Amino acid sequence: FTGRNEEMNYFLKWINDIKEKKSQSTAILARRKMGKTAIIERLFNITFYRDNGVVPFYYEVKEKKMWVGDFCQDFFLTFIYQYIAFKTRKTEYVNPEDTSDFNKALLIAKQEGLEYLTGIIDGVAHALTHEKIDILWEIVRNAPKTVAIRQKEFIVQMIDEFQFLNTMIYRDKELKILVDDLAGGYLGTAESKIAPLLVSGSWVGWLMKELSSMLPARFRNKFLKPMPENEAAETLYN
Repeated sequence: FTGRNEEMNYFLKWINDIKEKKSQSTAILARRKMGKTAIIERLFNITFYRDNGVVPFYYEVKEKKMWVGDFCQDFFLTFIYQYIAFKTRKTEYVNPEDTSDFNKALLIAKQEGLEYLTGIIDGVAHALTHEKIDILWEIVRNAPKTVAIRQKEFIVQMIDEFQFLNTMIYRDKELKILVDDLAGGYLGTAESKIAPLLVSGSWVGWLMKELSSMLPARFRNKFLKPMPENEAAETLYN
């Protein structure tokens, strides 16, 4: 990773300040191809390996149509596996091959001595099985905050391509009825001081519109400036 020293220092301090409950949920805003995703991934890696009191969770909302049930399951189990990876220091859990098996996640949680995760895993599995979509999204969306509260921990939620929450997720399995207010569910969640969000998106105007209309005053905006000439030269050289 090369460059973006100012931004990295800013966000590393922002993450560290979570432990003092001083960090507000923040949106990274910049034109396409300016390195937003690279910054978030780097922040995840540093936070994970430093193991300094803040659990990192990273998820990319894909530009792909999905049934809300499948999305919730993938989102939730990605969080669970990354959390297990952090607590056990076993990196093989960071990028799970399978996010479609609750029983496997339950088994791993028990094997790794994290039995306190079994209740929330069972709750999500039950809501999905009975297709209680609204309850399912509420449990899944609040899962990082819920775990943080119960374990007296701090979690940073990094969600890339946040704007796709309202355009790629469908209420029905036939993918005809769009859930166009999924992001709005973060109205209360984004205010958390123990599990704040760091979000970004490739479409600045679109993301800003979603945040201002559905999540007013919940996010602080951080605009990426063009990379300084010396950093750009170093990047090209490397």
